Amino acid sequence: MDLLSFPGNRGLRPIEVRQTAVGMRIWQGSWGALDAEGYTKQYWHEPVATEFPQLMLFNMVDTLGQSFVWLPLTGTGSAGTRGVEAVLRAHWRSRSNLLLSATRSQSRYRALDGARRTGNYDTPVALNALSSFRLPWGITINTRESFTSGRVYCPFDAADSLAQSRGIYDLSRINALRGPAYNRLDAELERRFSFSRGELEMQGGAENVLNRGNLMGYVWLQDCTPSAHCENAQGLPILKVDQIGRYPVFSARYQF
Repeated sequence: MDLLSFPGNRGLRPIEVRQTAVGMRIWQGSWGALDAEGYTKQYWHEPVATEFPQLMLFNMVDTLGQSFVWLPLTGTGSAGTRGVEAVLRAHWRSRSNLLLSATRSQSRYRALDGARRTGNYDTPVALNALSSFRLPWGITINTRESFTSGRVYCPFDAADSLAQSRGIYDLSRINALRGPAYNRLDAELERRFSFSRGELEMQGGAENVLNRGNLMGYVWLQDCTPSAHCENAQGLPILKVDQIGRYPVFSARYQF
């Protein structure tokens, strides 16, 4: 839709990317190994808005189900990400496996005004832990714990939003604020059944077991009235929208 919304957008050049990565094994033992990697990614011909020199698709605000905004674009933007990651893999006999990873990264972009700003997916710190344990009776329990820095977001321009009774983003502060830290625990039980003509694999568990309210974004409530008591602590009709909470999952697969 971005290409079809304006005739000039159809001539945008394809985005180019160059990625460089260097890795090495730091340590290896009988029960595990420690690896490290550093990487950089450079992007060219990123689409940027001609009417708003600080705005580009790399940092376009997620309107959370509201109408999309289509703008005239030019492919003169650039972006870059870089980071380092350490991964520890460990195991105990054939019954358990553990993977721990820690990442430090940065994502920046440059629009028409030449200023470098934080990208939508900038995550300075990311920690992950994956484990698998084989229990008696052929049952395996798998878990994944994720912890990352909070999402960046663009705040609303309170004065203009109140004056026009609709949410208007403050484009002078694109991705200037960061939400609370992200934390999510997933757990799953797995059981395989063998038959003469095949194998049945059943899995059941839950995502976001701790029911964390991880931030998705903020929306401006256009129909908010004082009697509805929908204002936030600052007296503005802004609602925090979270990602999906605790969610059960189940699957079954039969191979023959």
